[in-house]
Amino acid sequence: MNNRLQNDLTRCLTIILNFLIFAMIALIPLSTLLIWWSERPILFDLTTQGFNFALKLYQFPLGCVAGVIALTTVQLTKKALTQSSRQGDVATWAHIQSKFSEYVKKTQNLPLSALRSNPFTEGSPPSSEKLFTVVYMSPVTTLSRLFVTKEFGKELEPNPNPELINQLGRIHKDYKDLEERLIGGDEKWLHVLIDLANATRKLRLYLLVTTTGMDKWDYKPVLNSYQKSEDETEEKVKKYLPTYKSEKTTEIIGAIFQEMLCIAHAIHFSQRFKEEAEQLYDAAMSINRIWSRSDDRMKALLGEKISKLWHDQYML
Repeated sequence: MNNRLQNDLTRCLTIILNFLIFAMIALIPLSTLLIWWSERPILFDLTTQGFNFALKLYQFPLGCVAGVIALTTVQLTKKALTQSSRQGDVATWAHIQSKFSEYVKKTQNLPLSALRSNPFTEGSPPSSEKLFTVVYMSPVTTLSRLFVTKEFGKELEPNPNPELINQLGRIHKDYKDLEERLIGGDEKWLHVLIDLANATRKLRLYLLVTTTGMDKWDYKPVLNSYQKSEDETEEKVKKYLPTYKSEKTTEIIGAIFQEMLCIAHAIHFSQRFKEEAEQLYDAAMSINRIWSRSDDRMKALLGEKISKLWHDQYML
């Protein structure tokens, strides 16, 4: 937003400067002609007195000439600074691409504990030394979707992609909602789980990151239910889920865990996403233990097929 405002102000300044230069250039011959017409006949006097008289007489047009020179100098200086800034942005982006390429190669097998900068934060789940493998299907595309490449802030990185920030916030909100509903025994937890699964899958695919075994996920549950419409007739409602290894709730939660870690790995590259990466890491490490913190009725559903839970709402 600040960059957009700065660009608008720059364009306005350019228009104002161009207008002033054009106006002054137009006034130079017009004012000279009016002076000559009103003061005629004008005699050429090459003495000091005549020179001073000429400077005083043509003070306004000469001032316009000086103004044009000054404004043109400002324009050229501004243009040079803009070009220098753009070249700096290009060089910075090339450096970021190089660092990201190095990050992808060196951290393909990353200990999960590396995704949390402070493992001693109160209330956070314990860190894990288990290695997690992340594969980038198109590193260049992933990097371009992390940032707004045309908007550089005060830091050495471009501004973060606002759509990415929004989607990360949505995933965090859905996870917290799911956790509260399972702990409280709220039957609406299944709806939230489906929303979380879809949001996580969409963002992982947006960032084009994957891990071992995800290409084998080919089972796509379609959840059917019947709801009463406004005219009191029952109509079939379908709820779609991404493809998974199976439709067991344990498999789906385990898949969400892996997808969260893939996303966290991608955004962990940048300090701009430090808070979001840690929130996602905490959610991923917690979601595998979410059933152990649920009420007894929720624990009894562990391992059930999600289509059965969706169809037999009384089980919830």
